[in-house]
Amino acid sequence: MLMTPEELAKLLNQPEVRGQLMKDLAFIEMEMDMLLMFYFTTNRRYEPFLDLVVSRLGFNDKVSIIENLPFKKNYKSANKLKIIRQLQQVRNLAAHSTYLTERDKKIQNSNWRHLFKDYPKNYNKAVQDVRASIGRLINTKEVLDHFKFVNSHSKSSQQDASKAGASA
Repeated sequence: MLMTPEELAKLLNQPEVRGQLMKDLAFIEMEMDMLLMFYFTTNRRYEPFLDLVVSRLGFNDKVSIIENLPFKKNYKSANKLKIIRQLQQVRNLAAHSTYLTERDKKIQNSNWRHLFKDYPKNYNKAVQDVRASIGRLINTKEVLDHFKFVNSHSKSSQQDASKAGASA
């Protein structure tokens, strides 16, 4: 059974619950950073990419980019990432509210209340599912082959450039 708005507000007012939300979403954000890094760059350029590009993106921007990555296959893991939006909503509510009540419309009309049914069981499962889904996407042949292709292509380009320089 779903928690009542009063029970949910009481739960989300607990400092340890808020802290766990912040911690979990920080880990998810770090893993989204890794997915973006693997998808868009190589091992030679990942640090500048993370520093100059990814670090300037907000959580919402990262989620939007990941939602729109043009994967060649329809991965089940990509579909599971929709739960990130729900986790983001509850995290934002907890982070930007000093005290929640059952009258708060964001609690009454939330599409994420199911995450707190049988807390912490459903919540932990949702977080684990999201994290596992991001990990599976990072480890897809499509993402890893791009990483290998770019690296092997840049090595052969360097060798070609070295040969051209030697013959010049």
